Amino acid sequence: MYTRPVCFDLDGVIINSEPTHMESFKRTLTSRDIALTDEGYVAYFAGKTDEQGFTDFLTAKNVSLHELPQLLNDKTRTYLQLATSIDCYSDAITLMQDLVDHNTALALVTGSNNAEATAALAATSLSNVFSTIVCAEDITHGKPHPEGYLLAAERLGVAPHDCIAIEDSPSGCRAAKAAGMTCIAITNTHSATELTDADYITDQLNARLLADL
Repeated sequence: MYTRPVCFDLDGVIINSEPTHMESFKRTLTSRDIALTDEGYVAYFAGKTDEQGFTDFLTAKNVSLHELPQLLNDKTRTYLQLATSIDCYSDAITLMQDLVDHNTALALVTGSNNAEATAALAATSLSNVFSTIVCAEDITHGKPHPEGYLLAAERLGVAPHDCIAIEDSPSGCRAAKAAGMTCIAITNTHSATELTDADYITDQLNARLLADL
């Protein structure tokens, strides 16, 4: 069994929340008569903090950012209203339980804000297993910047290169690698061809995969 610390992303790795995030962004933008397609969500929002996603998307659309604080509040409120129906990925839950049973330290490194992460974790049976949780409020730079993963390693009291990161997005994989971590990418939300920055790509998480690293 692999016993060194493991850093999990949340959305798209532990919980199938990307559809909920996408719908929340769509509703928030539609209320301002701004359309967001599925492709636009993947291109501008997936794997990023809400603030970075809105900034990138609105800038690309030549829309002023003056309403950004209200957009962030409205998106979070909408997400929390919708978050009661989020499903978990069973392979991630099983892996987390196996790691906890072997006293492996776990960290959560997510671009979601604290309110969204708390609501999402309530949908799992392992919401209290993390030694540390890094949310959007804890960092200045979101993924693909490595700040979140570096902070998680610091809080765990280990060197980043001693950690494994589990991600599902291109920006998350780049963040983990930039931090110096070994990265496993799970193809829950992106194809393998989009996740080539990762060290390993899989369609199923399991303890044996970690043990072989």
